Amino acid sequence: SAPSTPSALSTPSAPSTLSAPQEPTPQEPSLAALQQAKQHSEAGRWAEAREAYELVITLAPSAERRAEGRFGLALSLKALHQKSAALSTFRALIQASPTSPLVPDALLEIGALQLSSGEPAQGRATLMRLKSLYPHTSAARRADGLLP
Repeated sequence: SAPSTPSALSTPSAPSTLSAPQEPTPQEPSLAALQQAKQHSEAGRWAEAREAYELVITLAPSAERRAEGRFGLALSLKALHQKSAALSTFRALIQASPTSPLVPDALLEIGALQLSSGEPAQGRATLMRLKSLYPHTSAARRADGLLP
């Protein structure tokens, strides 16, 4: 009788070919770009992360993936000391994806950047807005630590 199919599937070489393809799958290039961007961020390679997050925004098939890309891009810009561009990018995320779960964190980042950029009144207003709109989020709790 012929060998059974399950034993052919349980060969040790099968899982390694399925584990982590280096090439992005054709239907989801934005996911591969997002993974690459996160790796750059974790390694502190902010310029490379910025470029990868820009690619995510360009390729993303969904508003939520674009929001993830914008959030990462804004954090990269902040790390590169490009505060104005970071603020604009956080605001673009909120405008483009107002229902994203990243909005409270974007507001927290905006408020913190405003406070650190000599805009204390705007920073306090942003953080108070965060606490009012999203009172039960970790971002609102972290805002308490930034408010005088």
